[in-house]
Amino acid sequence: MRWDELFAALEYEYDAMDRQTRDADIADRTRSAQAQTSWLMRSVGAQLTLRVRGAGLVQGRGVRATPAWLLLRGDNSTETVVATSAVVTMAGLTATATGLDARHERLGWTHAWRVLSRDRSLVRVTCVDGAVVSGVAQTVGLDYVSLRAYDAGRPTGADEVAVAYAAIATVTVAPR
Repeated sequence: MRWDELFAALEYEYDAMDRQTRDADIADRTRSAQAQTSWLMRSVGAQLTLRVRGAGLVQGRGVRATPAWLLLRGDNSTETVVATSAVVTMAGLTATATGLDARHERLGWTHAWRVLSRDRSLVRVTCVDGAVVSGVAQTVGLDYVSLRAYDAGRPTGADEVAVAYAAIATVTVAPR
């Protein structure tokens, strides 16, 4: 009957419009959620390749993220802290965001450097201009760290070198 065909056609059109509206709504919600997601939220647990100003390519698994820095663990268990402000590109981000732990959101460079200073860790600091300083943290300031310079694992006798946090690209902790 003609009426059955007409109602079937109308139902089909209604279902098609309903699907289009639903798909558009899902796409809009997805874009909105993605706009609230930072790359750091997708970095923890991911095997990353980062291009970092002054340091080039840095690779490793994202272990911990804060607004100021990201801790990467390399294949050979080396740990590198990367300044988030020095990251230019990132590859390997996870598809889903984990979110930043509220405790980690408060952690900055001062917190990281206090731990490195306390442990007397020998570090290699690569600056955003490509300069490299190796040493042990002596003084941890609000916006800088002073390092006692080391070369080949021994103090050089040179004066301490102060490095502004804003100049740091990466910090690699020497294996013990």
